[in-house]
Amino acid sequence: GLHGVTNVVNHGLASSRPRLGAGLRQRQQWESNTRRAWLALAPLLERYTGALAEDKGLALSVHLRGVAPTRRAAVTRELKTRAKRQGLRPRHGHQVIELRQVTGWDKGRAVRVLRGSLPKNTACFFAGDDVTDEAGFKALRGPLCLTLKIGAGPTAATLQARRPSLLAFLKNLNQALRRLEQA
Repeated sequence: GLHGVTNVVNHGLASSRPRLGAGLRQRQQWESNTRRAWLALAPLLERYTGALAEDKGLALSVHLRGVAPTRRAAVTRELKTRAKRQGLRPRHGHQVIELRQVTGWDKGRAVRVLRGSLPKNTACFFAGDDVTDEAGFKALRGPLCLTLKIGAGPTAATLQARRPSLLAFLKNLNQALRRLEQA
C-alpha cells in the first residue's frame, strides 16, 4: 500500500493497520461462517441466470445487474430468507445484496476507530458509492476531513460527484484540498 495510508476494508472488519478492526480470531470465525453460508446459498444462485456472487471473505456480495428485471424481486426475497437462516444480515446496495455477519461493525464505526487512533492534525479522506458508505460519511466530520459520494442521491458527504468522471473528481478534490489548507 501507500506509505502513511491505512486501508480499511469489509466495513472496518479488516485493516492494513494491526489492532484496527475486529480481532484475528473473530475474523477467522466470521470467515468460516461466511464460507458455510456460501455453500448453502450457491445452489439458489445457480437457479437465477445472471446472479454473480463475490466472496469477500467476511461477506458475500450478490450482484443482480445481470438478472432479468422480472426475476430480481424473487431472487432478493429468497436470498434474504436463506441468508438470515445462515446468520447473515442482508443489506441492499445499487443492484447488489451484501450478506455479512451480524457484528456491530459498519463503516461509521470503522472510521471513528481509525480517526481516534490518528494524531489530531491528520487529514482524512473517505469516498464511496453505496448506501452503506453513508455511515462513514456521517462519522467523518471536521476541518481536516473530506468525504466524497460518487453517484446521485441524498448524502451526508461533503462532496458529491453525481456522474463519476475522473476530471470532475480531480477538480472537486483540488478545490476541497485548497479549502483544507486555508483552515
